[in-house]
Amino acid sequence: MILNILDYAPVFEDRTSREAIDHSIELSKHADTLKLKRYWFAEHHKVYSVGSSAPEMLMMAALEQTKRIKIGSGGIMLPHYSPYKISEIFKTLEARHPNRTDLGIGRSPSFKKVNQALNEHKAQTINFSQQLIDVQKFLTDDTETKHRFKQLIATPKTHTMPEMWLLGQSKESAKRAGELGLYFASFHFRKHDLGLRQTIETYKKHFRLHHPDRKPCAMIATFVIVNEDLDKVKALEEPFHLWLQRINYLDQPEFYPSMSYMAERGFSNREIEKMKQNAERVVTGNKAQVEAELKDMEQFYGVDELLILPHIYGEENRFEALSLLDEMM
Repeated sequence: MILNILDYAPVFEDRTSREAIDHSIELSKHADTLKLKRYWFAEHHKVYSVGSSAPEMLMMAALEQTKRIKIGSGGIMLPHYSPYKISEIFKTLEARHPNRTDLGIGRSPSFKKVNQALNEHKAQTINFSQQLIDVQKFLTDDTETKHRFKQLIATPKTHTMPEMWLLGQSKESAKRAGELGLYFASFHFRKHDLGLRQTIETYKKHFRLHHPDRKPCAMIATFVIVNEDLDKVKALEEPFHLWLQRINYLDQPEFYPSMSYMAERGFSNREIEKMKQNAERVVTGNKAQVEAELKDMEQFYGVDELLILPHIYGEENRFEALSLLDEMM
């Protein structure tokens, strides 16, 4: 299996944002000593328990502290930004660290006020497909293809270019990625999801149709809680599920809760029901159990790589999780 990491830079209970970011950079350094292929940072706005709102900033810090592993964004929410500026940012990263930069692009909207704050200056809205074409044009220094900015070059000029991924859930996104020759990443929400498998198949079909001389690459992301102590796994599940519920359904939490916090708080009956509904969103168990489920996931969906979110409480627990993932490869 090819395993990669997607990091939200969680802000744990009794930690500061600086401590959260420092830990994520240290974790990327640990990943660099293992066989993990990629280490990506997410983009989340107005999420107080997450430190990764500007993945390109964390990427540069991680690139400067690592030597081998590819560092990327999972992903840049392109509709908020100028394709030209994003191209300049990632060409700067690539110039400094050739062949080690991944540009993962998504389009998920944020909270209404966040969307307004990020976009209030815009006089017009550019179609998302056109934005993707724009980024490709600027990253490749293409001045031949017909384009509204045909002669415009994004600097710095580089001899290599970032690996470009499209993040999406729909067959439309998959088709778009295939037609443009991009790599494709999607998120896993429930076990043996036939819709997701069809989305991956759609991507590969359109990639091969439009780019027969190249090989497609598909990846799915999933939360993972792994530890050799199954009692600890159970203890780690509780703060994760509370965090997940509060992020999606309730008021934003100020921090990622600890296991001791959960021991005192517990769950309401409604929260227990919601936790059962969310159970298939996360792979849990010891190394052998998690490895078996990840291999089943890889085979069922026909993907080339897996993107693991080790979004669990505690710095040492996250270090240990990465080491166990490394042993599965």
